[in-house]
Amino acid sequence: MPYGCRRRLKDDPVSTSKRGQNSAVNGTVSSRLRHALRHCLESPAEQDDGGARPRRSNVVRSAASVAIEVSNTLGGILAGLGHAVLATAALAEGDVAAAQEATDVVPRYLSARYKPMMAELMAQVALARADVTAARVWADDAVNVMRGCHLMLALTTRVRVAIAQGERERAERDAHDALEIATGSHAHLGLPDIFECLAVLACKAGSCRQAARLFGAAHSVRQRMGVVRFKV
Repeated sequence: MPYGCRRRLKDDPVSTSKRGQNSAVNGTVSSRLRHALRHCLESPAEQDDGGARPRRSNVVRSAASVAIEVSNTLGGILAGLGHAVLATAALAEGDVAAAQEATDVVPRYLSARYKPMMAELMAQVALARADVTAARVWADDAVNVMRGCHLMLALTTRVRVAIAQGERERAERDAHDALEIATGSHAHLGLPDIFECLAVLACKAGSCRQAARLFGAAHSVRQRMGVVRFKV
């Protein structure tokens, strides 16, 4: 497009208004998704209180559904992220079928550039439905592309896959790499899952006392931070 046409389009009041509306929609979607993820990862464990308050997972699903509905006007990555939040909430509830349904939709909204962002979640869902082969492929992909705390999460998921495949040495190596990243980057949210993985490995090695200490440490950290332990 010639520069003059681009200039007129940029200054056109209709185009400017539309960009403002899209910016507002983006802000609404991002706010909803942040709200959903915060509830999913940091809310206290759910307890049955006789229906006096909605289940936390329902709050998450509701927020993510609204984000998806709003983002459908734009499409693309925002809608994909909304479905990813739904999948995460489903895993927290132990609803593997719902998690699979949500992740099946995610690739429709993401370009090849952004699909690796979902590899770790895809690995979690595949492992939850006992497809260890697919989980290993997704976990390897996630480890290869992620950095920082996201790499910590990818390594932790690959530890679980390696445990399921009976690869104890690989699992121990990944677990310690994940722990090093968590402590070095102050990504404390991932510590309980890493401790639990190390506890399972200690138990398999016959060190039941060490396993008990690690399970206790995982539980204590979750209580201190108010982090939910996923049912899957």
